[in-house]
Amino acid sequence: REKMFKLLEDHSETAAMFVYEESHSRFYEPQSFLVVCKSNDCRKRWYAQPDEIDFAIYERIRDTESSEPALALFDGSTQR
Repeated sequence: REKMFKLLEDHSETAAMFVYEESHSRFYEPQSFLVVCKSNDCRKRWYAQPDEIDFAIYERIRDTESSEPALALFDGSTQR
């Protein structure tokens, strides 16, 4: 794990790295995710205000074929 982090940190195209922990992933224990970005613009979106995130979700999310919500437990406040 440490080697993987070091490899990504040292990569010439890595601009930002974030670790995200999700406790609602239907597993018995929280799951951790690593997000690696090639652009510093990613950092701006990662730390955006909840209303900015909600608007981006509204603009970008696609309807599902089943008409079920595509995101069950995620909105701008969740990311913060």
